[in-house]
Parts: sequence; structure tokens; C-alpha cells
Amino acid sequence: MQLIYFKMIRILKYFLFFISILAFCISCSYRRDRNNDSDNTSSVPGVTSKNNNDTRNGNIRSGDNSRTTSHSSIIFKLYLESSGSMFPYDNNQGRGDFRSVVWTLLNKCNTLNPRDNIIYIVNSSVSPLANTTFNDFVRQNNIFDCSRNVGDPRFTDLERIFTTILDNTRDNQISILISDLIYSTSNMTNHSPQVIGREAEGIMNHLFNRYANNISVLILKCISDYNGPYYTFMFPAERPRRYNGNRPYYITFFGKNETMLNILKDDKYRIIRNFTDYHGFESFYIYGNLNSYIPYYSVLISDSRHHGRFYKTKNCASNSATCIHAIENIKLDNHYNDLQVPVAIDLSSVFSEDADKMNINNYIIYPENSFQIVSITPIDINRINSNDRIYLGEGNNRATHLLILKTSNLLNLGSEVKITFQKKHPDWINRSSSMDDRDINSNSFPSTTFCFANLMNGIYRAYNPDNNRANYFTITLYLKK
Repeated sequence: MQLIYFKMIRILKYFLFFISILAFCISCSYRRDRNNDSDNTSSVPGVTSKNNNDTRNGNIRSGDNSRTTSHSSIIFKLYLESSGSMFPYDNNQGRGDFRSVVWTLLNKCNTLNPRDNIIYIVNSSVSPLANTTFNDFVRQNNIFDCSRNVGDPRFTDLERIFTTILDNTRDNQISILISDLIYSTSNMTNHSPQVIGREAEGIMNHLFNRYANNISVLILKCISDYNGPYYTFMFPAERPRRYNGNRPYYITFFGKNETMLNILKDDKYRIIRNFTDYHGFESFYIYGNLNSYIPYYSVLISDSRHHGRFYKTKNCASNSATCIHAIENIKLDNHYNDLQVPVAIDLSSVFSEDADKMNINNYIIYPENSFQIVSITPIDINRINSNDRIYLGEGNNRATHLLILKTSNLLNLGSEVKITFQKKHPDWINRSSSMDDRDINSNSFPSTTFCFANLMNGIYRAYNPDNNRANYFTITLYLKK
């Protein structure tokens, strides 16, 4: 009886061992199936491919089948316009400005994320450049060597290109379009420039309306040498003109708002936003409904540029030991017969050009007749009174500029004044635009692009419907006469 008992125990042990082995095998098979499923990606409409091979290193299959990786590094997707109007930017007789910028940008992207970046060629279509990494691309003798036979280089379908980019920019991805942004269709010879411009603006406005809440767009203007045929808006009715000189082109970044904020603020991506590294860089602007904020600011009491009399309001919750938002006992200056109030403010987090930050026309004051802004200048610490330096802030909240407010009538002052920095369309947009590009000898030709302002105005209106202009910030000063 005892022998039977031990035999049953041994059989039970073997049975339990067999069950555990079977469970392990099933578990492994399930994980393998899940991993296979996670590698499957669906094709995206509107993107053509010349190669349907699965090139896993670049995550490129047929169409735009890029995956969002599980790690935190941003994926960069390059869209390079390869067209007759772009080829002359890279030529053996030139300075190499364009090639230098493309190499610099791709090397920076490759440094940040060497594995997952993708290249597309755009013109009449959008085509992934299979089996080509950023490293491969920058080793070419000519930027366009591998792309001349991709798509139709005779015209650039900007509507299709923008649609494809906006539709396929995922979380944690930045899409980069390098293009001259010349609006063209297959045949524009029967249309006036004004009609073409209105068409371009309408298309951009309609297209970006769907994405204005979620996607931000950063555009850079660069100047490069150009040597080759130039195709005017009258092409093909008029033959291309031979041109050797400077021409503008544009680098446009597209990203979900959170991803774009990382590009603009995270120290990791500082190398991308150091635009002065891009040879020929001139200007930039960002379209987007990014988070607004209230910057650090404080009135300076002892500054030499103040006129009249005012003091820090006592027992006021708006003030602190190192910050003044409220002033009292206000009197006009007996000599100048006015009141000038210096306000130190931190504009370092405003992603705008310095010229825009210091342009007093970009600011509005409410009530309108209370104060006017006399000047906005970078702070020179040597000119700041030692008693006021405590009010400049510290660390990441340290004032960068000095704003001077002025009034000659205290009767117009209420209990508070609000100062708003508006997000206006910058002047360089209009200066970079032309409605007739046939005169290649004009003084403006080296720096202007046909219908550029129309394209940008369409985008701007999408982000600012009904001219309800977005603002960078509003600050408030409290007054007690």
C-alpha cells in the first residue's frame, strides 16, 4: 500500500512538471505573436512609394508607415523638395550654402536620434526614400543625386505636401520640410498673380484649419546661392530664365504642440533651435496655439530712467520682498511734467525674434489712454541701480528687458493697467513676398518668393480665425494715486 502511495506521488510530480512546461511554451508563443503584430503598420493615403521593401532601420515600408518608438527621443522626418526650381541651390560652382545647412540640420537630428529618422522626396508626389539614412544622405556629392528620378520635378504640389505632412505627423515626431515654397500648379498661365495668390491663401487656410488646435508650425527663412534655370509663375508659357545669385528657401518644422514645446524649451534640443548655426539664416516665426504664460516682471523704484514719484505699495498681496507689481503715491515729475515707470520683464521664454520683442507696436495697453510704451531694450546690468537689482528676479525667472511706460495725465490712470504682447504676423513675411517673379534683375528678387505672403496669411488666419489674435502674455500693474 505504501509502495502504491509513493508511485502516485511520483506520477503527480511528473504531471505538474509537464503542465508547467506547456504553460511556458504557450506564454512564449503569445509574446512572439504580439511582437509580430506590433511591427505591422498600415499604409497612409496620399503617399506614394517606389519601393515596397520593408527597410526596418528607417521604419519605411510602402507609404508613410513610420512607427512612434517607445523611447522618448523625437523622431525626425525630412521632406525635401526635389524639383527644377530646387536643383540650382546645390551646384558645384556655388558657395555650397544650401548643402551646408541641410548637412548641419541632418547631423543634428542624427545626433539626437540616430535610428528612427526618415527621408521623403516631395514634388508632384510624396515618396519615401527607401534604404537611405540621414548618414547616407549627407555623404552625397550633391543633395539631389538620389532624388532626381523620384516623382515629377516639373511642379510642386504644395497642397498635397502639406496635407501629407499634417496628416502623418504623430506624437513625438517632428516633420521638416525644406522647400522654396513657391506656389505652383500644373498650369497657371491663364491666371493673374492676384488670382493665384487668393487661391494659395484660401487653400492654406482651409487646410490648416483642421490642425490649428493641435499642430504648431515653425518656419525659418534662409538665403542661399543659386545657379541655374529659374521658373517663373508663367512657366511653361514662358521659358525659364538663367539666374546666378542669392535666393531664399525655407525650413518648416511641423509638430504636435507638446512635441514642439520640447523642441523650443528642452535643453536636449537646443542644438536644433540654435538657428545661427544654419548658414544664411535670416528670420523665423511660429504658428501655433502653444501654452500662454505670465512672465516674471517687476517695477524698478530707483532706476535713473524713472520720472516723477511713486513708491512700492505697502501691505499689498501683489508685491513681495523681491517683486513689485503695485505702486502708490504717484506724482508727475516737476521738471519733465510726466510720469515714467521702468518695468523689468523676462522675455526669454517668448519664442519670437528680438526685433519683435522690442517693437513697441506689438504691445497694447489697456486702458488705451493710460500709458504709452516709450521703449523696450535689453537690460544692461551696469545701468541698474544696486537698490533695484533685487527686483530683477533670479535663475530661470530673471528679467531680460526693460520696458519704459510713460504718461502725462494722471487723470487717465485707473486702479490697474494691463500690458499685452500680441502675436502679430512679423514684417519679414511681407518683405519676403512677390506678386511677380519675372524680373530676375530686380533688387527684391534675391530675397523674395512668389506668393509667399499669401501662403503664410492663409496659415495665420487658420490659427487666428476672425482676426482673434493670440497673445504671448498679459501682465498687470496696480496703481494707487
